[in-house]
Amino acid sequence: MRDTQRNLDLFTFVTEHTDREELSWSLQQFRPYVLMMNTRAKASIFLGQGKFAKAMAEIERGRDAIVDFFNSSNFPELVSKSSEIAFLDEWLEEVKAKRPLSKLEIMQREMETAIAKNSTSAPRSCATPSSSCKQRSIKTVVSHSTEIALPGPTQSFRHDT
Repeated sequence: MRDTQRNLDLFTFVTEHTDREELSWSLQQFRPYVLMMNTRAKASIFLGQGKFAKAMAEIERGRDAIVDFFNSSNFPELVSKSSEIAFLDEWLEEVKAKRPLSKLEIMQREMETAIAKNSTSAPRSCATPSSSCKQRSIKTVVSHSTEIALPGPTQSFRHDT
């Protein structure tokens, strides 16, 4: 991490103290790669400590620094072609997928699962949400008549066959 930061500082120093654009660019052209490597080093330390949120924030910060560099350079079109940005985007998705869930996220997923399970096994509610009717199931009576529940507290339809 120190090496990459030293290189970034050198790039900045040369750019600030030279009048020769070609000298500045001879170093600046490597800034996206060095930013990516610096980001990898910082985020890896956070991942090693189990600090996934900080690692993800560092990856996003590094990605944004590369985007800013390209946008302020003479080559803003390189943002969409940058292998460094593509790598950081992919790595960020991997870290997001592998990070442990917080207690709140675990509870939310359990609640969503319970609601989904309950909604598939529970009978349908009445047609009017404000009504207090109880859902009746379709009953077949021995005399071949069928009672069909309709929305409402006491409405039903009886059909004898």
